Amino acid sequence: MATRIAFPGPTPTRYTFGTMSVGGDVSAIKADMALVREAMDAGVWFHTCVRYACGADYNLLGRTFADARGKVPACICKIRCDNAEILRIDVENTLSRFGLERIHVAQLSRTARDRKEAVVEDFARQGPMWYQCHTLRERGLVGAFVLEVFFGCSAEAATAVEGGLFDGYAFYFNALNRETNNAFFDAATEARCPLISIRSGGFLDGDWRERVSRENPGHRDLKMHDELQPLFARSGCRDWLEFSLRFLFSLESVVTAIGGTRSPAHLRRHLEIWRTASPLPQDIVAGVLDIQRRWMAKA
Repeated sequence: MATRIAFPGPTPTRYTFGTMSVGGDVSAIKADMALVREAMDAGVWFHTCVRYACGADYNLLGRTFADARGKVPACICKIRCDNAEILRIDVENTLSRFGLERIHVAQLSRTARDRKEAVVEDFARQGPMWYQCHTLRERGLVGAFVLEVFFGCSAEAATAVEGGLFDGYAFYFNALNRETNNAFFDAATEARCPLISIRSGGFLDGDWRERVSRENPGHRDLKMHDELQPLFARSGCRDWLEFSLRFLFSLESVVTAIGGTRSPAHLRRHLEIWRTASPLPQDIVAGVLDIQRRWMAKA
């Protein structure tokens, strides 16, 4: 694997188990708890959010963690940052519901549709949200703060990179998707910022192409997927999940890749790749990055 850029505090596992899908189906609680316990036993980090499954995700995780306190994983938790008070409440609620001593990584996420740049502006002037995060870190309740980025707020995120405002950045990133503009991605890479990949790419092995072709036949991702096909064929990968994870694991800036599932077989495939995969050849990695660069310039 590529050497990873240093990250504040403990180094995340290369693969992080995403919990978005667990807990929402009341008829499958026992199966979901068994899946969560399997991921705990594997020793990987977890990614979660108080809003997943309308709160059922947190309830299920809290119960499962309570049954195996010695195996409670390090967690990346989405924390709302609409203002300083909401930020503090979300951190305290997360710690209480999970019975955790600390959140290893807080993924700062705005729920408001407007003013996405507010948290960046606040950190730049060391405002109330910056001070709240500073205090939570000093109290040992949060280890690191990363900013969640989407294409529409890439410019503000690039400003944050320039100012060194956050410990890292989290965004949708896999072999097909890189949902940020080129300017932010270049700035973050050149500054050697730790990056957290959301959405590992396993969806490409399902009915994704057929569904998108039916619902949106001119979608950009279909054309990108066509361009990726020769690289995938040359890689020798068994499936697209392997191709995507090995691509991410080949980048020193990516400290962990989050892959969500509630399928035992899909979880085990993630774990198998995490344990055994080697980096992709550099020409294939460069090819994927080039395809993304060309299409993100058109977005």
